[in-house]
Amino acid sequence: MEPETGSRDRGTGVRSKNSPGDIRHLDAGTIEKLASSATALVLFDGLCNLCDSLVEFLLRHDRKNRLRFAALQSEAAKRQMQRHQVTPGRPDSLIVIESERVYQKSSAVLRIVRHLPAPWRLLSIFEIVPQKLRDWIYDWIAKHRYRWFGRRASCRRPPQNFQKKFIDFP
Repeated sequence: MEPETGSRDRGTGVRSKNSPGDIRHLDAGTIEKLASSATALVLFDGLCNLCDSLVEFLLRHDRKNRLRFAALQSEAAKRQMQRHQVTPGRPDSLIVIESERVYQKSSAVLRIVRHLPAPWRLLSIFEIVPQKLRDWIYDWIAKHRYRWFGRRASCRRPPQNFQKKFIDFP
């Protein structure tokens, strides 16, 4: 019998950080390769409670393991934005990088729902709504999100069982 790559913590059954699938110990180049190999990389405002709730929802519903995540405040997200020539500004835009294309705001949301199972995938029907109108609604919600949903003092760590889906966290 061969030894396991990662050890399990007694009592919790959780593998250590050196277990297969855990990327926290990898160098920046390897993380870049993993980010580009995911079907879609979702960059989100890690301080926003609404964004955090969206990420939790996506983690639960991404059954085909197509999504990877990084908080906009993380170094990995900053590297991805620089690599794809996305101007970092206020963290009020959800960004999706998929097949070397960048989607922001409402277009990012609609790209994400394509990776979800039914009935959520049906929300992509809103692509028929003109982008200017979709982005106006997105911007209006983004403008008020901290007031309505609150703001964290710092990015929270991803849940233990989902950390492998995050390319970096601050």
